[in-house]
Amino acid sequence: MAQITTTKTETELRVKSEFSDKIVSAFKTHGGKWNSDSKEWVFTNGGMQNGEKVVDELFGSSDETVYVEVSKADDG
Repeated sequence: MAQITTTKTETELRVKSEFSDKIVSAFKTHGGKWNSDSKEWVFTNGGMQNGEKVVDELFGSSDETVYVEVSKADDG
């Protein structure tokens, strides 16, 4: 089961998740920037809505920790 944790402030959305090619591609496509220090995807200012949208599409909610099951066949 994959785990995702989101943290939201007034200026950014931070997303931690396990590695998946599908997740990486979706976050990059929607303007996410990888922060190698904190190991999180960061969506800032205007990109926050895109980040929330892609998290909602992939995991169901950007407002809480969400657990989803990802099988190898679904992993891009």
